Amino acid sequence: MFRWIAVIAVLATVTISATYRYRARLKAGTISRAAEPSALIVARALVAIPLFGAVLAYLIQPQWLAWAGMALPLWIRWLGAALAVATVPFALWVFHSLGTNVSETVLTKPGQALVTFGPYRWIRHPLYAAGGLLL
Repeated sequence: MFRWIAVIAVLATVTISATYRYRARLKAGTISRAAEPSALIVARALVAIPLFGAVLAYLIQPQWLAWAGMALPLWIRWLGAALAVATVPFALWVFHSLGTNVSETVLTKPGQALVTFGPYRWIRHPLYAAGGLLL
């Protein structure tokens, strides 16, 4: 049950992200990742590949990560499931607030504006907060 809740929450969040990123590319263009410093690209790969690989492995076959399992009370598992589900509308709010300012790089696009409304009014990095909640 918990795995299916995780699958649905991850797929919904990834779909929201992909939709808003696609719209931003159409309206505001893109910045090539090659424009980023090489060290940043390597550092991101060293963090992202194991992180997303572990999430994908769990979603496909939880037994692959059984070595990292931890016996937790049922109420904590339900709390985690509720947080994952709550991440979906939060991610929608974040991406809606960003609009065309969404970028796949840390570099800024010409004409990109500082977002100070929506969740950005209260949280410095709500996109990272959403990712943390989802995990």
